[in-house]
Formats: sequence, structure tokens, C-alpha cells
Amino acid sequence: MKTTPATLDYNFVKDILNIVLSSDSKTNSAAVYSPDIIQYLLKRRTVCSAMVQIPGGLLGALRTNNDWVGLDYLKF
Repeated sequence: MKTTPATLDYNFVKDILNIVLSSDSKTNSAAVYSPDIIQYLLKRRTVCSAMVQIPGGLLGALRTNNDWVGLDYLKF
């Protein structure tokens, strides 16, 4: 029996992105950032630039965190 992968809700993905990509001065942003989460979401094509509410958007956040593998998933 063939199963369809579960879809992720837009707002759920948006919240996850903004938590993982946040640069809150109260937390160590290096400890919060998870390239595995970002890459998982990018592989599933569940991310759009409108979801990221930080300056520079998704591209800027990936560059700031030196996530070159994540950047490679972005196909323009």
C-alpha cells in the first residue's frame, strides 16, 4: 500500500523557521540554529521566503549561519 507523506502546515513551518533562525540576544543563536531542521524543510519544499521575518530573509539567514548545504537546496 502506497502512503502519502504528511504535509506540514504553513504556519507551523513559519514558526519553526523563525525559532530556528532567530537571533535573540538572550539566547546563543549558534545553539538555536539547526541546519538539519532547515535542510529537512528545504528538501520537502515546504519553505517560502515570505515565512522568514528576519532582515535578509531566508537567503540572508543561511549565509549568516554559513549553511552552504542549505543554500545549495535553494534552486532559483
